[in-house]
Amino acid sequence: MNKNALIIKSCIEELLSLRQKRFDEYIDLKIKEHWALDIMNNGHTPIPDEDKIIWEEFVSDFDFPLLKLNSLLEKDFQNREVLEIEKNMVKLHGKEYLNVKEFEDKYDISKNTQAQYRSRMHDPLPYRQIVLNGKITYVVKDVEQWLQNQHK
Repeated sequence: MNKNALIIKSCIEELLSLRQKRFDEYIDLKIKEHWALDIMNNGHTPIPDEDKIIWEEFVSDFDFPLLKLNSLLEKDFQNREVLEIEKNMVKLHGKEYLNVKEFEDKYDISKNTQAQYRSRMHDPLPYRQIVLNGKITYVVKDVEQWLQNQHK
């Protein structure tokens, strides 16, 4: 392995460490939010499915630089963890339908802002809601078109 590859691998390791720290901070925040809500509800706050934090669905600012750096390395020297991040990003970004959490991760639009956009009288954010359990679902194609129209 040459000197440049060693420098790239070192940068990747540092970014992965920062990504892990960001994930840990995110977990702490979610635990505190749930704890506060649980206190207000006298200990009867269930964790909704869409709020369960799964490492594979976590997206950070470090992901794209990690992918770029990893692609500079020869296949045999690429970081396996970064390859997993890339695989999970393809899953997330290649979907036809997104739930609220996936929408937030992909477009960086919070749940509250999504709700505001959905409730607009003029040009609301397109979505589908399942009658049985009330889950919101977005059709990626419709959302992409809506987002393009917002910037005209």
